[in-house]
Amino acid sequence: MDPGEAPAELEKILKQAERTYDTLMAKAAYHRAIDLGLQPIIDRYLADRPKEERAMERYAAAVEVARGDWPQWRAA
Repeated sequence: MDPGEAPAELEKILKQAERTYDTLMAKAAYHRAIDLGLQPIIDRYLADRPKEERAMERYAAAVEVARGDWPQWRAA
């Protein structure tokens, strides 16, 4: 996949996965979006998954601490 096509392709994959209740494929698209820093896809995945959203907030906080950026990060 061409890097320029990644956002549209991952969006398509996530939509199809959610439409067919393919949780594994949805999670794979989400993790690839994390790898690529595609925040709109990350946000879409997390929108209806509060437990996973809290996990992402904890992960983001830990990354900020590891980078020495604490206390600048705040959960939304």
